Amino acid sequence: HKWNEGTITLAPTDTTEGKKEFKCTVCGDTKTETLAKLSTGATTPGKDDKKDSDTVAIKETLAKVGTKYTVGGNKYIVIKAGEEVRFSKANAKKKSVTIPATIKAAGISYKVTEVGANAFKNNQLLRTTVIGRNVRRIGKQAFYNCKNLRTITIRTSMLTKKNIGTKAFKGTYKKIKVKVPAKQFKTYKKFFKSKGMSTKAVYKK
Repeated sequence: HKWNEGTITLAPTDTTEGKKEFKCTVCGDTKTETLAKLSTGATTPGKDDKKDSDTVAIKETLAKVGTKYTVGGNKYIVIKAGEEVRFSKANAKKKSVTIPATIKAAGISYKVTEVGANAFKNNQLLRTTVIGRNVRRIGKQAFYNCKNLRTITIRTSMLTKKNIGTKAFKGTYKKIKVKVPAKQFKTYKKFFKSKGMSTKAVYKK
């Protein structure tokens, strides 16, 4: 006999066996074979199965949006799975805090793209801080009432008046030194005041 590739006449499931029928291309005889039950979670094989299963496996390892991490005493929240986090709460025991461009948590590198609302609020110990180059948004009252914050170094060029929350810098040191990117010097100086920065702040490029 010369059997063809066969046809599944009864698809197997995780609870029942299946059947596959073969036909001889010479004499027309047929034979039937039993197909084993599927393992739990298995699917009917297809040409793209390997690619799909690989993709699913990768996605399942990524932390979900809202997952919280503590790195260097500072707290972060995932806002885009596998890609971005928000700096949500500063280490209250540090006089100098840097909001980095990226962090690594659970083996995944994340860009730090936001400073959360109230992240430093009422922090009386804070003296200096650095805002990383990937930050696009600063939440309301992020640095509110940080009376002893004397120096801020801003490395990001992506801030706009719209994406900085109200009173973000209200109550910081009156003669605070603010170092900003040269290309954003005039722009930042103008709208930081509208977010509570002292009119006596000293800006540097």
